[in-house]
Amino acid sequence: GVGRARRLLRHPRFRAAYDFLLLRAALDPSLAPWAERWTDAQEPGADMDALFRAAGSRRDAAGGEEHETAESTAPAKRRRRRRRRRPGGGRNQGEQAE
Repeated sequence: GVGRARRLLRHPRFRAAYDFLLLRAALDPSLAPWAERWTDAQEPGADMDALFRAAGSRRDAAGGEEHETAESTAPAKRRRRRRRRRPGGGRNQGEQAE
């Protein structure tokens, strides 16, 4: 819901990504609508549902073309599973106290 979206807007990683988007939009005019949309979403009293419905209709009107990045074309990275630690911390297992 809206509360979840508002929490997202306050998250430090969102703030960093938003700042990076603004920097990229300054160099790439095709990203300007995205930067504007996220700027509008942060305004107090912004109607989030209406903003993103309008964004979807604008994208559809433009032929449904999305901006592709290297991340979207690369295969997803597989997460490595952490090895379980042995009980007892695993220290001095081969040595015996005298």
